[in-house]
Amino acid sequence: AVESAPEDPKAAELASKIDKINRALDQSKKEILSRLRAPLDTRNPTQDLANRLQEHEKSAQTLRKLESEKSAVQREMDPILAKKPLGPTASTLPLKLSAANNKIDDINTLIDLYNKKATASMFLEKQAQNVEGIVSGFEEQLAKDGAIFDQPNALPSRNQQLQVMRMDVASKKDEFNKLGRDLDVTEQACSSLQRSFNEYCPDIRRQENDVKQLKNRYAIVNNQLQERSALTQKATNKKQDFQNAAQSLDFFLVNLPNNTIRPTDDVAQITAKQNSQKKVMEDIKRKSGDLDKLKFLSRDLQSVLNEYEVKSNTYRGTLNDDNDDDGDDDDDNESILKKRQTMAQSIQRKEKDLLNRFSEVSAENDQLLSQLGMAKSIKTRV
Repeated sequence: AVESAPEDPKAAELASKIDKINRALDQSKKEILSRLRAPLDTRNPTQDLANRLQEHEKSAQTLRKLESEKSAVQREMDPILAKKPLGPTASTLPLKLSAANNKIDDINTLIDLYNKKATASMFLEKQAQNVEGIVSGFEEQLAKDGAIFDQPNALPSRNQQLQVMRMDVASKKDEFNKLGRDLDVTEQACSSLQRSFNEYCPDIRRQENDVKQLKNRYAIVNNQLQERSALTQKATNKKQDFQNAAQSLDFFLVNLPNNTIRPTDDVAQITAKQNSQKKVMEDIKRKSGDLDKLKFLSRDLQSVLNEYEVKSNTYRGTLNDDNDDDGDDDDDNESILKKRQTMAQSIQRKEKDLLNRFSEVSAENDQLLSQLGMAKSIKTRV
């Protein structure tokens, strides 16, 4: 029978130590993977990440300690392994040491990759919070913008407010670009974990969706501002056209000749007034064609102003769907605003007043023409 090589008395002790280190390494990797696999607390992701990074640093310290212990065991092991032949226990030490080295390399890589992923995620979550504040602020400003009221310089003032806000919104574009870059870095860190350890990042789809939603909301704010600016400019031009038509009609009505009969008028004077009044009625009939133009310009302007109000209310409604708690305040604001006259209502009233006035003036002058005819026949008989 072949006698087995004598066992070094320290071999069993070293085997026990290296087994203990391997078990501790397995436990350490398990803790890191558990941290990696658990989704973040969406109520406060940055605080959750900060806590995890602290715990992760403890894992890194543990690994350094185990690595140091492994090196110490290896130094004790070298003289034993130098003896030939090796005893049964001593012959298992190289495999146990190789397993420990592989685990340390593996965990070092895992720690590095998770650290990069968690740090990238921290920057991303902080930037998402920053951008959420920015876009919410713009949404609140837009939500306060509603119907254009009947007050001096309402349209130029509103247009100026919109231009200032457009510049403010444009100035924040870099923040949204940074958000996109932070997401890219996080995605790359997640891909590295997936390639090296086949580990999927549980938060990446939510984070991608959050970024997409924030960018969509920013784009909607931009679109709203562009559309509202275009509508205020359109309304400004149409209001000028309506005012020109209204002033022309008003000037015509105010400056009609006064052919009222006086008791002292003779037949010749009455005849002259009758001829003048016939011309007045011809002018009124001709001018009545401008009424359709006035009505068209009025309705056209009201349509643009109403479109502005509907667009504002619709947008505000979409925001309120997401923030139902604010409903009472919005109802109070709406009831206050309804008491004020909008520019559309003012234009409608002005159009109505002018049309009524034209009808009254037309009827009065028609009646005056009849009176002149009667007066002339009476004077002629006398």
